Amino acid sequence: MTTATQKTGFDQAERLKWAGRASAYDGGLARLCAYTVPFALDAAEVSANTRVLDVGTGTGAVAAATLARGARGARVTALDADEGMLE
Repeated sequence: MTTATQKTGFDQAERLKWAGRASAYDGGLARLCAYTVPFALDAAEVSANTRVLDVGTGTGAVAAATLARGARGARVTALDADEGMLE
């Protein structure tokens, strides 16, 4: 088990890999994967009063789509290790 102050080799590698790449990610991989988002939300039966945890949110496509689809009352918590992705 790791704490917030301990980082595994994998964690460090992932942070280094994505640091400063939010714009490129948003214009590339995020767009490529965006097609599947509505299907994933449907499969998870996201609707009003659903709580969604989006871990590794990247630039927030799933979080934004959850709110945009009109899921009134849905609550989204989005997390990412790279602060640039969260901006």
